[in-house]
This record gives sequence, C-alpha cells and structure tokens, in this order.
Amino acid sequence: MFPLLPLLCAFYFLIVGFFVIKNNAKDPLARIFFAVCLSTFCWHYPFSFAYNSLNQEFAYLLFKIGWCSILFLPTTIYHFFVILSGKKQENKFVYYSYIYSAILLVVHILTNLVISTTYSMDWGFYPRSGVLEALHISQTFVVVSRGLYLALLSLKELDYKKRSQVKYCIAGFLIYLFAATDYLVTYGVVTLPPPPGFIFVTISLTIISYSIVRHSLLDIGVLFSAALSKVIIYLLFLLLFIIGHAFFVGSYLPDNLRNFGIAILLVVFSCETYSFLLGKIRGISDMVFTQTRKKERAINGIISSLENLYLSLDVALKLQEYFAEEFQIKINSFYSLKSTSKENGNLYEELLLKNNLQKTLLIPQGLYNKILNKESYLLKSEFKKLIPHIKGEHCLVPFIFAKKILGFCVVSVDKNLESWHYDLFNSLTREIGMILDRIRIYQDLLAKQEEYIKEEARSKIYKTLAGSIAHEVRNPLNAINIVNNQINDALRNLDNEIMDIVTQSVPSGKGDKNKK
Repeated sequence: MFPLLPLLCAFYFLIVGFFVIKNNAKDPLARIFFAVCLSTFCWHYPFSFAYNSLNQEFAYLLFKIGWCSILFLPTTIYHFFVILSGKKQENKFVYYSYIYSAILLVVHILTNLVISTTYSMDWGFYPRSGVLEALHISQTFVVVSRGLYLALLSLKELDYKKRSQVKYCIAGFLIYLFAATDYLVTYGVVTLPPPPGFIFVTISLTIISYSIVRHSLLDIGVLFSAALSKVIIYLLFLLLFIIGHAFFVGSYLPDNLRNFGIAILLVVFSCETYSFLLGKIRGISDMVFTQTRKKERAINGIISSLENLYLSLDVALKLQEYFAEEFQIKINSFYSLKSTSKENGNLYEELLLKNNLQKTLLIPQGLYNKILNKESYLLKSEFKKLIPHIKGEHCLVPFIFAKKILGFCVVSVDKNLESWHYDLFNSLTREIGMILDRIRIYQDLLAKQEEYIKEEARSKIYKTLAGSIAHEVRNPLNAINIVNNQINDALRNLDNEIMDIVTQSVPSGKGDKNKK
C-alpha cells in the first residue's frame, strides 16, 4: 500500500496550491507558488500509479508524463525566489531557464534520452536515467542555488516581518532540495520503497504554508480555517478506524484495495454525519484562525498604509478609504485635536468636512474623562449629545495616546458588522493615537524649523538693511569731515595771522612808554 502515500501527498500539494490562488489570483507570488504546487502534484500523481502498475510499458508512460513537470520544477522555484526577493532584473534569466526546460521537454517527449526505461524492483517500477538527465540535474543545481542566493541577499534590505517570511521560504525550499535523493534512485543507487522524495516535499510545502498563514505572506487564513476543522475530524475518525481494525483484525489497514475503499467510505460517512463535533471544531478554528487573524491582518494593513503619512488630514482620508474598501464600513466624520483650553475643555477640528457637520467640537470634561477611562469605542447612546445631528446607528472610536485624546472618528454600524470589527475599533484606539501623536510632534518640529528659517531670513534682511544704511550715512559724514578739516585748517591759519599781528604790535608799544 506504499503508493498511497505519494498519492495522498500529491492531492495535499494541489489543495494547498488552490487555497493560495483562490484569494490571491492577482498576486504574482501566489501564482508562482501555485505553479510549484501544481508541478509537484503532476510529478507525484502519475508516479504513485506507476509504482503499483503491472505493465512496464504503461509505467514508463506514466513516468514520462510525471517527468514533464519535473523538468520545469527548478525554474518555477527559481522564479518564486526572484519574485520573493524583488530582483526584477533577474527576470530575463528566468525566461532563459524556462526556454532551456522547454527544450529538454521536447527532447524528453520525442526521445528516451532523459529517462531511458524503467527499473523493475521488488516493490514496483521506477524510471531509469538517460544520458541527458545530467543536464537537467545541472540546471537544477544552478538555478535553485541562484534563487536561494538572491533570497539570502534580500534579507539585508527587508524589514523584520518580510525577513521572517523569506527565512521560512528559504528553510522550506532547502528541505525541498532533499527530494533530489530521487535522482539517486534513477541511477540505481537507492532502492527504498517508495523513493523518499515525496516526504521532503511534503515537509517543505507544509513549512511554506505555515509561513503563508503565520506571517500573512499570502492571504489564505480564512480558507485554512474551514479546512482545518475537516482535517482534524477526518484524522480523528481515521485514527479510531486504524485502532479498531488493528484490535479486531490484527493489521492497521485492510490488505486489499476493495476493503480499503470500503474503509474510506465508512470513515467519510462517519465524519460527515457527525455534524455536531464538526461544528464545534469549526467554531474553535474560526475563532483562532479567522477572527483573530482578520483583526491582526486588518491592523497591519491599516498601520502600514498610515505609517508614512505626516498630516492628520491624510490619515483621515486614508482610513476612510481603507474602511470603505476592506470592511464596507463608512466613516462619517474624523475630528483631530486643534487646541487645549483649561477653561472650555478640548477643541477638535473636523477634517472630513461636509455641509451637515460641525467644523469644530468641544468635548465636555465629563465625557472626555469617560472616554479616557474607558479607552474603548462608545455607542451612539453614550455620545449622542456631542453630535446630535447624526442619524442611524453609530459608534465613536477615540484615538488616545499619553492620556490625551488626539482625535476620534464616528463610524456607521449595522447588522453586517462582526464581533472582530469591534475588537478592531478598540485596537485602533492606541495604534492610531500613536500615529497622530507622531504627526503632532512632526508638525511642531516643522513649525519650529519654519520659525527658525523665518528668523534667519529676517536676520539676513536686517544685516543687509543695516549695511545699506551705513553706506548711505557714511557718504555725508565723509563730506562733513572734509569741510570740518577745511574749516579747522582755515581757523589755524587765521590764528597764526592774528598771533603775528599781536606779536608785531607788542614791541612798538614798549618803546613809546620809555620815551615818555
């Protein structure tokens, strides 16, 4: 019964691929991951039947069909890493690798140079390597090594969350590479029944799937929630059946295909009719995987869309757009703190201004303290006196940080809202409060910088004006100094002439006196 394991794993790959592509059809990473899963399915599905075939020629045909997808697997893995690392300049080499794989595919279909024939072993058939299989193995080594190198190189350029995603994918595909042990079987080196490659591939895709759900690499959490309950209940009944069969018959599973088919039908019938247990488990998985992950994903999406904004108006518009697109929730108004007055309370300015809205709101101190203490959304009955003109069911979502209400929005609520939406409102109370606080700090710094620039500009103007005034004053002063010097020179000359006259008149006066 060992071919059953590769067959079950093949369908596991296909289911995981469809889970990914269903909600992410436009995402290039989702599409290429689906291609990896589909190629892996097309590899293991025909192989599982070929192992148990009674006709060697038919087994060889199934192996050739499976090898058609194996030839493209290395390139799809390489392509996945190129998209994951964001190295768009590498796309041309991806296309070259696809062309190379297509050439090998044509050779494989028309000849037996890739796989020549089959081994006939005790446990079944397996393909024998051809002379050109080494070319495919060489391509696998080159392109997958290159893809892993690009992914490792991109770790230095990514944020913490993205690095975690890439690390899980690298770990997953490193384990995937151990499936290359199946190449040893084609050369007759390993003869384990069945070849162990499917085990490593299963572990690999499980790790990558965990990364997808745990770190929101691709959006499939909701589908995994529904599938998880099915998987748990089926495994539970399968375990009960195996234990019962071992107890009464002495073997874990039926020894022929007919009895095995009957056993499968019995397990399926038991699982589907046990609806109560199924519903309970689904409720638990929904609570864990759906509502919690929806809220976490919504918070991450909102924060990532707001973290690069520097104006409160931009925050209001972006939040309004996000709520409308993602949740079909309408934000009627968004108020941001305008000023704080000790006498009148806190004044808030409406940013999404409409004709029927107040431009500013003054929150009474009693309601202000109530919001601070509650740190949660308020129903309309709790704040209807603050905004009396709104009609219908609404709730007020405050944005609080450092014991201060930095803003709030008024949201329309209806019957379509789920419980996790209200949990989301409470989570956003602090998250958006921190963003508004950052914006206020930034605006204060910007205002101080602008004031400094204005002061510096005024200082330059004063210096220029003082220089020009000094120049204008200096010219007449120079003229005055020249005239003053001329006057001083004239006065000195006049003093000299007077002294000469006085000097000449003094001796003659003395002579007359002696004569007398």
